[in-house]
Amino acid sequence: MEGVLIGWLAFAILGAWIAGAKGRNAFGFFLLGLLLSPLISIIAALVVSPNQQRIERAALSKGASRKCPFCAELIRPEATVCRYCSRDLPALPVTPASPVQPRRAPPAGMRWKA
Repeated sequence: MEGVLIGWLAFAILGAWIAGAKGRNAFGFFLLGLLLSPLISIIAALVVSPNQQRIERAALSKGASRKCPFCAELIRPEATVCRYCSRDLPALPVTPASPVQPRRAPPAGMRWKA
């Protein structure tokens, strides 16, 4: 009996994970799987289309991509030419790196830690 409950819970979590990866409400799919059937939750998560706005927002906030200023498609941040519209992209502003602080000598009588 415990194995069935653990399996039920595990497959409900799997349905929620699939839905979350597609930008959908993972908690809603988890409840669907928990209350009705994990199989229904998994099938629904596989059939539902991805939420492009959430996926794009997540990619932009992570810095994993940027939008082309001409065609608004997602591209890699280091791209110099858009792969969709083939236009030259303006260079990204370079942020200055934080200056490296030199190590200070330890007080007299103490050693450096390795």
